[in-house]
Amino acid sequence: MAGYKFGLAVNQKFYNSVTDDLFAIPRVELYNEPMWKCKLRISGIYNWIRNKVK
Repeated sequence: MAGYKFGLAVNQKFYNSVTDDLFAIPRVELYNEPMWKCKLRISGIYNWIRNKVK
């Protein structure tokens, strides 16, 4: 056993307090990128645009 008490996985979606489990709160990944791109990721617009371009 490695001795870990907690783990973290990134589920690429926004949290919905009505349908999502409190112990499985999704996270938005942020990288070392320009602030405008971070703001687009946080708002959800980045993923919306990315899905439209595909």
